[in-house]
Amino acid sequence: MKIQKLGNRGQSPAFFDMSGRFRPGRAPWYGQGFRIGDRAAAYLYLKHWRQRYPARRLLIVEDNWIEGTEYSRWLPAKWLFPGIADEIWSTDSAKEVVKRPGGEPLYTDTLWTFWKSFARSERTVVPNLEPDTLASKRADTILQDFKVPADYVTIQPLFDATYDRHRNQTIGWWQSVIERIAGRVPTVVLGVPALSKQMKLPHNCYQIFVRGLDPMVSLALIRKAAMHVGGATGTTLWASMFRVPTVAVYNSWVSTGSTDVRPISFGKPVIYSPLSDIPEATATRITHVYAELKKEVAGAVSAIPG
Repeated sequence: MKIQKLGNRGQSPAFFDMSGRFRPGRAPWYGQGFRIGDRAAAYLYLKHWRQRYPARRLLIVEDNWIEGTEYSRWLPAKWLFPGIADEIWSTDSAKEVVKRPGGEPLYTDTLWTFWKSFARSERTVVPNLEPDTLASKRADTILQDFKVPADYVTIQPLFDATYDRHRNQTIGWWQSVIERIAGRVPTVVLGVPALSKQMKLPHNCYQIFVRGLDPMVSLALIRKAAMHVGGATGTTLWASMFRVPTVAVYNSWVSTGSTDVRPISFGKPVIYSPLSDIPEATATRITHVYAELKKEVAGAVSAIPG
C-alpha cells in the first residue's frame, strides 16, 4: 500500500473511504468504485467539510483497482484533495488487506444526498481545481495538431453507460446531433478511439478521440472549451465545476427522492436539454446557446477601454 503525506493537522481524526471497504453494511471489496462523477461529488463534499473543520486530520482510503475505476483512476486522490487531505492510503490491489483507519468515518450516506442539499444552499465553497499540468499541455498539443479554433465546443456522446441505462441515447441520435452542429459550431468530439468504428461522424468535426484521451486530458479539453455538451455523466459535472457553460442532455430535470445528479452552476449557465428531444431540436438548442455566449463575449470585449 502506498501512503502519501500531504498535511500535518492533528485534531479529531476522520477518514473518507473511496475504496468501498468500510461503508456500513458492505463487505470488503463489494462496494463499487468511485467513478468520474463520484469523484466530483467527493471533491465538493470534502472541500465543504474542510471549510467547516479546518484543524481536523483527514485520511483518504483510495482503491483504484476495484470495478468501476478503469477510467476514473486517472483522477487520483492526490489531485482531488490538495490542501484538504493530510494522508492518502492507495491500495496496490483490490484484494489487499487494509486495516480500518481510526477516527470518524465520513461518507456514511450517499454523496448525491449531499449534492442535492448543496445545490439548494447558499454556496460558500467554490471549486478551484484545475486539470494537472501535463494533461493541460497534452490538450494544447492536440488542439494545435488538429487546428481547432479557440472558441470550440466539446461534446461527449453517452450511449454505452452500463449502469442507469436510462441515461443513454442511441449512437444514431448522437451522430445526428453532431452532424447538425458541426457545420455551425467548432465541434470537438470526446470519447475513446473505438468511437470511430461505432459512429460515422462528419469530416467537419474534430475527432480528437482517435488520440486515445485519458479522462484527465478530456477534462483539460473541456476546461479550455467555450462550451460543453454532455449526458448524465461525470464529465458534465466537472464542466460546470470548471465554470464552463454546459448543455446537460438529461433524461429528466426533476430531482427524485433524496438525491440529485444534475450539474451545479458556479456562475456560468447550465442549460437542460431533454434526452427525449429529436436530434434537430437538440442541435438547435446547442447552436442557439453557443451564439448567445458568443454575443456575451463580444459585448464584454467591446466594453473594455482601448
